[in-house]
Amino acid sequence: MLLKTRKKVLDFGCGDGYRSIYLGRFADYYGVDISNENIERAKAKYLDRSFVLISENSLPFDSCFFDEIYLFDVMEHLSSPDAALKEILRCLKPGGLLIIEIPYFRSEQMLEKIHSGYLLEAGHKSVFAEAQIEQIFKSNKLTLLKTIRKRGIENIYMSLQFLCGNSIVRDTGDLKNESRFFRRIMSLFSEDFFTTRLFVSFKLFWIIFPVWIVTYPVGRLFSIVFPKAIRYELKKN
Repeated sequence: MLLKTRKKVLDFGCGDGYRSIYLGRFADYYGVDISNENIERAKAKYLDRSFVLISENSLPFDSCFFDEIYLFDVMEHLSSPDAALKEILRCLKPGGLLIIEIPYFRSEQMLEKIHSGYLLEAGHKSVFAEAQIEQIFKSNKLTLLKTIRKRGIENIYMSLQFLCGNSIVRDTGDLKNESRFFRRIMSLFSEDFFTTRLFVSFKLFWIIFPVWIVTYPVGRLFSIVFPKAIRYELKKN
């Protein structure tokens, strides 16, 4: 009897590693980041996962090693997005899945107008118009499977934070004076509730689940009208 091989997934720009909880549930998980601080935090939190410090355009993996690669809010932080993407694709199997989520360019423009230090504080080096990012995908011979508008509620949350004089202190988006309570409230409007920090860490999840059933449609509407980010699901040809 042949044993089914577990798929291998790469979390490129893993931050403090919390996504390993769900990405590594049914797969061999690998997390990489260019920040030594992030890697050390991830190793301390998730002892049973693999986390590696990398340079931006070099990955310590064989070609065609991964079945799936995820980049959540990473492309905008890179000095050479196209060069990094070529190295990422080297490690992805033909037919493999690539998930890229980047800030919506109109959202970036709006938040920068509200708070002039937004892009610098967040460490965003690039703002990608939709046509621009789709051209990058085309030039790298990627097939676009799906485009999803995401996290619209964050535009309201961030705008209110900036109008109240708050600022970003880390390139992971952490705010200087942030209420954990209001951050958790925002999670209740998320389309990705099942992969938010609240879901993966909150022990009384099933108590608040009925609330999410009510708040989800509101959050989805905000995302359709004015998203914070666009998620692209792609296949390597």
